[in-house]
Amino acid sequence: MLRVYCQKVLNLKESDRVIIANGRVLGPLEENELFTAEDFNLLERFSSTLYLDKIISTLSKDADEDEGKV
Repeated sequence: MLRVYCQKVLNLKESDRVIIANGRVLGPLEENELFTAEDFNLLERFSSTLYLDKIISTLSKDADEDEGKV
């Protein structure tokens, strides 16, 4: 089922090597390209920072709107 999804929805070939994280498709990776534990850690930190910034921005905007109603 996952193979069919990857081929039909993500348009990946059966031989493609990709990383799928938080809705992002990274790759395809070259045959000799490595994606190490350090790369996964960096990706996790990047994603956390990206989403945290969006959350903070939304909460700040909501707080500013609430202050204007007082």
